[in-house]
Amino acid sequence: CVCVSATCSSPLLLSSLVAMILLEAYNRIVYDTVMRAFAQATDPEKKIEQMVVESGEFDGAHFLVCNDANARSVFRVTLSMLCLDDCLANGGQDMLGQKYGDPISEPMEGYGVTLMFDVENPSAPPEDIAMRCASLKRNLMGASILSAFNAKMGSYIRLPYRKGESVYFVPSENGPTVCYLIRFESEDDRIIGSAFLQELNDLKDPQLKRPPLKRFEWNHKPEEMNRVPNMPEGEEGIGFL
Repeated sequence: CVCVSATCSSPLLLSSLVAMILLEAYNRIVYDTVMRAFAQATDPEKKIEQMVVESGEFDGAHFLVCNDANARSVFRVTLSMLCLDDCLANGGQDMLGQKYGDPISEPMEGYGVTLMFDVENPSAPPEDIAMRCASLKRNLMGASILSAFNAKMGSYIRLPYRKGESVYFVPSENGPTVCYLIRFESEDDRIIGSAFLQELNDLKDPQLKRPPLKRFEWNHKPEEMNRVPNMPEGEEGIGFL
């Protein structure tokens, strides 16, 4: 995740958030911001700051963490991403009800899912609330992956996670086939991407006894994707993993 903007009264928080690149299963910026809000709520010598923190991720997903100007203990964590509706339709909506429950709020304008909580009256331990907020995108996409394992033969799930790029889940008798459609816009991207992705064909993980088979191809979709209609193929700069 990359912090794209932050507004609050603490220069220290600002300096710690701006210009960071973090690669984790959850959004570290969201987690740290929520934990800081809880810390302020429990410190009698501090007041809860007015916070507006935005965090963008490399796939275009966008988080916003903010509190109410008139009730600063009330925070909202909200998410927008290109494939949000697809995730909700393929297990994500059920996951929200099971894993999040009451914190679900009406989405803020321009966003798809919003969580709301009061740091002065938490419904769960602060660490749990912070991690659930920071893992919102991961949990939504994970729900779709779980749905793919239970999907009927002959069907498929498509998540357009980035403009012009998608991940497909196609059920089979031996489990789902996962296919990433990746676009490389420039010749330099194609050279670098090809060198990296071709390595995946021979990559072996000693910790996995039965690792999934991996294959990367240019331009032509794999046979497992033949049942998927209108899938781009034969275009220059398109790869299938």
